[in-house]
Amino acid sequence: MKKFPSVGPAVRMLRKRRGLTIAQVSRITRIDVATLSRIESGRMSGTVDAHFRIAEALNIRLPDLYESVLSSSPRGASPKSNNFIPDPDAPTASGSELLASDLPGSKMIPLRITLRGNKKTPPTAFDAGSERFVYTLKGALDIVFDSNAVRINTGESLYFNAARTHQFVNPGADNAVFLVVTASG
Repeated sequence: MKKFPSVGPAVRMLRKRRGLTIAQVSRITRIDVATLSRIESGRMSGTVDAHFRIAEALNIRLPDLYESVLSSSPRGASPKSNNFIPDPDAPTASGSELLASDLPGSKMIPLRITLRGNKKTPPTAFDAGSERFVYTLKGALDIVFDSNAVRINTGESLYFNAARTHQFVNPGADNAVFLVVTASG
């Protein structure tokens, strides 16, 4: 099975740079020491909520944690990397990069998506009970539901029912980069 970059090594490196023990991070985050150890060793990917709490404890933003994972990965964050997946419905418009290592049976799929300037993805809807969290890392992003659009700018997020038909639109000329976590129902 193909392995993708894990947040674990980045968490361990950042924790040690800040002179913190796993026990100290556990107290700050209220995440069990054993769970933190499994995340750091890559035996467990952890949830976005856990990643958020770890990033806060390390005094960094969640996107910075993910960027450190991508920049330290031997595959890097380049569209030519092995974990870059072009969107088959819009091959010239966007691509996505899987941000987790062990996904079998997982109900959460974290992706980093790059959408080229003035481009859009095809309308999408997931099964009932599915949810999506979108966080803009760079640029602006319009999320269109029916004829209504919600704009999120760099550093902003939106959480919504993914069973509702939606589409991502980049209103700017430059690439928009955003984190999307889809949780199946």
